[in-house]
Amino acid sequence: MMINCIILLLALGIVTCHADATTVAEVLKTKKVCEGPDGFIRATPGNETEMAGYVSATNKARDVSYNKIAKKSGVTSSDVGREYAAQQHSQDLCK
Repeated sequence: MMINCIILLLALGIVTCHADATTVAEVLKTKKVCEGPDGFIRATPGNETEMAGYVSATNKARDVSYNKIAKKSGVTSSDVGREYAAQQHSQDLCK
């Protein structure tokens, strides 16, 4: 039941990280970052220095969002992050 609630919140765009989804999607296409299984982005090998600020800022915003949803849903923020990651396109996941 809680996971269904999380999925609904994510689908409705209540998560603030969706506000930057176009930007994240564009950056994902460059292959300079990828989506981790925990719902946070990571710089791909060789791009760590260039993408450090972007990764940090994006993940900070996601962390705030995941915590808000977790509080409302009675689950952990880790659960929310993992659920978000599970819904991402497989080509964007870190290998």
